[in-house]
Amino acid sequence: MKKALIISIVFCTSLCFFQSCKTEHSSELSGYKFEDQYAEIFVGDTEDFKGNLTIDMYIKMHSYPPYWAGLVAKFDTNEECEFSLRIRTSEHGQWWYGSKFLRFNPEELLPLDQWIRVTSVRNIDEGFMGIYIDGDLKSSRQFEDLPKANISDDKIVILSQSRRTIDATVAELRIWNKAFTEKDIVNTTKTIKRPGKQKQLAGYWVFDKVEDDLVPDLSANERTARIINR
Repeated sequence: MKKALIISIVFCTSLCFFQSCKTEHSSELSGYKFEDQYAEIFVGDTEDFKGNLTIDMYIKMHSYPPYWAGLVAKFDTNEECEFSLRIRTSEHGQWWYGSKFLRFNPEELLPLDQWIRVTSVRNIDEGFMGIYIDGDLKSSRQFEDLPKANISDDKIVILSQSRRTIDATVAELRIWNKAFTEKDIVNTTKTIKRPGKQKQLAGYWVFDKVEDDLVPDLSANERTARIINR
């Protein structure tokens, strides 16, 4: 098991809704460095990831892959895709599912060797897809219609696509089957208390708790993540 990386970072904790006036809060973040590895989470037969969705991830990129690879994704094909947050080189990034997508620039949003909180939101009710970086909306797109996603593979994959991996350190991954607002993002900056009681929390993995290549799911769903060598 690799040693956890401990770094002091700054998070935002005030409830300023439309402005970047968030109060700084210093806390320690631990992470697992993936080296030619990825992680899989078996989720079984579920519709938790078809509708409103928030993918909330604490990550430090060490390089940009020369090929498409997912930070976190659940898909088989372009049509059978429940969600995918993926990047290729420093210039191309996508938050997408099916034919619906939002582009972003990884170099601008995910600078190398820095802890970043990236929050990807899909609000089907309001036809909105957005990416927040450390609580600030950085890329968004409004649609006339956002259908629910088509069911795809029975697992979530982290830092990989077709076994092509990404060089990065991951601290936490949280998946909610609700569409977060800016206020929701600020309110969940710190460790989630009593995650097993959060009904809309589809999964919660803290990667400083890796034992025997397994990361427990702290939500009520018990969806353990397994780290795999490429």
